[in-house]
Amino acid sequence: MLKAIYLNQKKIPVPVPIQTLSEALCWAESTLLPADRIITKVILDGDVHYDVLNDPSLSSLPLKAESKLHLQVDSAMDLSLQTLDAMRNLGVVLERNLKPMAVALWQAMPKNEPGGLKDLVGDIELCNAMLDHLMGLLDHGLSERFLRAAELITTASVALVGRYPQSDWKGMARVLLNHYEPALLMLTAELGSLQREMFEARSDPRCQVAKAL
Repeated sequence: MLKAIYLNQKKIPVPVPIQTLSEALCWAESTLLPADRIITKVILDGDVHYDVLNDPSLSSLPLKAESKLHLQVDSAMDLSLQTLDAMRNLGVVLERNLKPMAVALWQAMPKNEPGGLKDLVGDIELCNAMLDHLMGLLDHGLSERFLRAAELITTASVALVGRYPQSDWKGMARVLLNHYEPALLMLTAELGSLQREMFEARSDPRCQVAKAL
């Protein structure tokens, strides 16, 4: 059974019987972590892991007394703000490129892929991944408008990326202008509102007291 956990390099004795990695993580989350902290990285005997609890082959790993379990813990709010900032910057880049790319797509011949399209599709997929990450960090308190914007941009992204392998350039142009651009503008506005709310919450004296606990 596990004897100690290293939490951000600090050694903490484990006073309860823990036999698997999932048991260790659940105990650490319920006992050691303040409300605004989450486990972002797990290092077990030198091997780095992420998202352990969603991987049965990892979560069931047995732990011994001599097992070295290091957990990196970060602020959910800080990670969310970093993701928000990165998403807003990416949104600016996407918005700037949508109309020129839509024109290039509409004018392109079926066998001629417009220059920069692959990069744009990659940015759209990155935006979706960051959105999923953000919604995982903020699993509550999101406004209906934000959730609606997330739904619209995800649906538009699927429609857009699905046309890419088929070289359906005109179809992609329609999706970009009629669906993706309005959803992106809505999402960008909601990201700005959420970012302001989180900055205000972080500057609230009551929030500062909670962080110190």
